[in-house]
Amino acid sequence: MEISETSTSPPPELTRAFSQRDLIVCVGPEPGASVGIPGLRALAGAIIERAARDDPSLDPAGLWARLETGRVSEVFQVVERSLGGQFQREVADRLDDAGHDPPPLLRALARLRPRLRAAYTVSLHRLLERAFAGRWPMLAEPRPDLPQRRNLVFKILGTLETPSTWVLTQACVQRELAPGAARQEAFTAAYRAHQMLLVGFAVDDPELQLLLDMTPATTQGHGPGHFIALADCSPTDRQLLEGSGLQVVDAGGLAVLQQLGESLASDTMVEPLAVPEPAPARRAWTWAVAGVLALGAGIAAASRWSAAPVEEPTNAAAWAAPRDASAIPRANADPTGGHDAATSSAAPATTSASATTSAPDLATASTSLDEPPEAGTNEALEAVDSPRARPKPTRCYHSRRRGAWLDAKGTHCKRDNETELRKRGCSVVYICD
Repeated sequence: MEISETSTSPPPELTRAFSQRDLIVCVGPEPGASVGIPGLRALAGAIIERAARDDPSLDPAGLWARLETGRVSEVFQVVERSLGGQFQREVADRLDDAGHDPPPLLRALARLRPRLRAAYTVSLHRLLERAFAGRWPMLAEPRPDLPQRRNLVFKILGTLETPSTWVLTQACVQRELAPGAARQEAFTAAYRAHQMLLVGFAVDDPELQLLLDMTPATTQGHGPGHFIALADCSPTDRQLLEGSGLQVVDAGGLAVLQQLGESLASDTMVEPLAVPEPAPARRAWTWAVAGVLALGAGIAAASRWSAAPVEEPTNAAAWAAPRDASAIPRANADPTGGHDAATSSAAPATTSASATTSAPDLATASTSLDEPPEAGTNEALEAVDSPRARPKPTRCYHSRRRGAWLDAKGTHCKRDNETELRKRGCSVVYICD
């Protein structure tokens, strides 16, 4: 069968679907017939003659009449019962593609592989897989995720090397292609989700009628559009096909595929990897959870730093009041850089009744905000020796900057090694007079 080269420009919608990698090309029996491999009608006719030689009870004329009306599955049903186990061998021998090179239409289709979503075929032979050089996996059994998968070859009627997948006889057609069947549901879902281009079909091919029986009813302009390349189509056939949702492209299948390649010849076509597509939703919520955890960690860290207690004087005027630095005992630096033990013993942390410091010194060392008693009186001694009258040391967090500021105000601090606040992560605590 010769492939017509009559062609017109592809419809813009078809070119757009191809450029967006959303086009599924469905291949008919014509490429195989061009190299001598029969389609379903020719295959059934050859098997009728073979069965009639071995089974005198067979009615070849009745079978040919059914074959002419397109009832191919009924013919296969009868001859399978007549031939028995020989039926599979007859089919395999006549559809064997060994020694046949892929025809030009399939080679042109393989060159468009980087921009195709998938390739479907109604043929059982392996010419399409050989044209693709095994780059795409072959699927002969229906799968629920067929519409979501890309970069594959789907054998609608089964594949030659697995007879259990063949959809030839009437019983198999009713089981596999009837409404609600798994194979019919998978093809219908892909037909509704993506755009299809049918090439290599004739109007009267029984394979085309099988596809039309599986396709859903026309959606009156809703959903994706579909196309069929026919070099010769009568007005009546055109109306029937368009009523089924197929827009007729007045060109041969080879010419349409070549024009699709030429329309995007200037673009760089990079073939995507044939791997399962990731779930964007999983990546989205993973990043969202990571962001929430990072934010919570930041808030917790900020709360720990802000919770560090820093005690300030109860009376703000105590920091600003001028004080006589000479009246407050402080450690005098000796020439070696040490401290005088006699004067340093006057620190509030070591003040006791047995201290040798004089009463006037102890009285002026008090951090009480009230005016201290006059030095040298009994009241001064009682004020210092009384536990209640003795000023309570201030516990503070000391730093170099804060220490210099306290020193300028006349307040001196000593490191407290026994405080309970010295825990992991806490600053060193000082006792200040």
